[in-house]
Amino acid sequence: MRSLKNIVTLFCMAWMLPSCIEEYMPDIETLESNKYVVFGELTTEQEDHIVSVALASSIQEPKYMPLSECFVRIVDRTGKSFEGDEFEGGKYVVRIPPENILPGMAYQLEILTPAGTSLVSEYEELLDSPAIDSVYYIRENIATNNPEHFIGGIQFYLDLDAPGAEHPYYKFDVIETFEYHSELPL
Repeated sequence: MRSLKNIVTLFCMAWMLPSCIEEYMPDIETLESNKYVVFGELTTEQEDHIVSVALASSIQEPKYMPLSECFVRIVDRTGKSFEGDEFEGGKYVVRIPPENILPGMAYQLEILTPAGTSLVSEYEELLDSPAIDSVYYIRENIATNNPEHFIGGIQFYLDLDAPGAEHPYYKFDVIETFEYHSELPL
């Protein structure tokens, strides 16, 4: 009886092993994956603006592939041009004096790659940020895989003083600081 139970168990395991989830591989041609990845941010809070230029990697072997020796510049709608200098592989710093970073002004990013490819963005208007009205938190229970077990946590909320604001999306960079108090002497 015991050997029959072992045989049934082994048979079930052998039957279930090949039934694992099948890996999905999208059908992307090699030529289609030859893309550029550009990241940059323009803000009124700093004079130096970082632009990152890289090549897209394959889905099968994802990795960061920075693109060096590019010509990078930011141009405003009036024609003022600010060139970037490479300070790290694929990362360029563009210095724009504070008097030239104006909410309401439109800016364009221009990149010329070493291969001669020209990448030019549309003009994007630098929007003025609304004032922060309040920051608060609410204690919440966060669901886990077990429907009977929850983890206590807090959810932060931020209210803006933006009556009639036309732009619905904002980006916030948050720095978190934790303070711990020990009940026992150190």
